Amino acid sequence: NSGYTFSLNTRNFPDGEHILTVTETGKNGSTLSLSNTIFIMNGNPYLYLDLRKPSDITAKDIENYFDRKGRPDSPLKAFAQSFIDAQKKYGVNAQYLVAHAIWETGWGGSDLITYKNNLYGYSAYDPCPFTCGFYFPSGFDSISFNAYTVRDQYLEESGRHYNGSHLTGMNVKYATDSNWKNGISRLMQEMKEFDFG
Repeated sequence: NSGYTFSLNTRNFPDGEHILTVTETGKNGSTLSLSNTIFIMNGNPYLYLDLRKPSDITAKDIENYFDRKGRPDSPLKAFAQSFIDAQKKYGVNAQYLVAHAIWETGWGGSDLITYKNNLYGYSAYDPCPFTCGFYFPSGFDSISFNAYTVRDQYLEESGRHYNGSHLTGMNVKYATDSNWKNGISRLMQEMKEFDFG
């Protein structure tokens, strides 16, 4: 322990993973370097949260969020426990699952959820969103299908659409809307503040 301390202003660094190297040069010209990987987050921390990490949110927390946002009648609220169950079964963060469903359905007001039980706009491509959108037997089936597909195709290194197990990585191939990751991360942050602990 050399007793040295230093501070680093990270405001000018982009969010994400960086390697920090500190090099000390001795009086005789010899150098000693210490490198460490650091994670910088100046914006919304949910942008880079590993979505395979479970949330400690409860079904009641989810229901309360809908109430706080003035959306007590949203059909998504009825699936609060289903989001938790999908997290347990498929290993996909429940806060993300809720926020993604809110983002895709406009708080549960889209025709896709009303007529096709499709909570995530699955296969609702830009040229034909309603016609092409998948039909699911129930909202729970939609949540389960989405959780499985996201985990398998986007969050695992072996997945064909993998670009990192976080929203920023998913946004590369998941959505044509480059703001998709920001909208979902904002909803996640509103639902429950990020715990840096």
